[in-house]
Amino acid sequence: MAIDVFLADAVSSGQLQGKFVAKSSDILLHGHCHQKASFGTSGMKSIYQTAATNCHEPDSGCCGMAGSFGYESEHYDVSKKISELVLIPAINKTDKNTMVVANGFSCRHQIHDFAGRKAVHWVESVEYVG
Repeated sequence: MAIDVFLADAVSSGQLQGKFVAKSSDILLHGHCHQKASFGTSGMKSIYQTAATNCHEPDSGCCGMAGSFGYESEHYDVSKKISELVLIPAINKTDKNTMVVANGFSCRHQIHDFAGRKAVHWVESVEYVG
């Protein structure tokens, strides 16, 4: 079970009595492929709802990096084209104060390389007040 799913379940069941506070009032969320295939992003979105932040998740599919795939010279152009289908344009349309959240480390590299933005892991985007 992923940490976001675990925490969202604990909040929902009342086992966790405190609250989460988002570090930004506006978040663009990109779930990585394994995450979306295994358990989705609903845990994170549930926490963001309780943290009273605006969370937008573009229908971006894969970021194009796929582990080390995008760093291999023969795949670079394909990797970049995939990122430019939805994810990078969605990020580029956001205000610079919008926090970009991506759990996948390769996703964060792709976002940095092609959008020039620093993306953070989900656990870096909230604080727990107990």
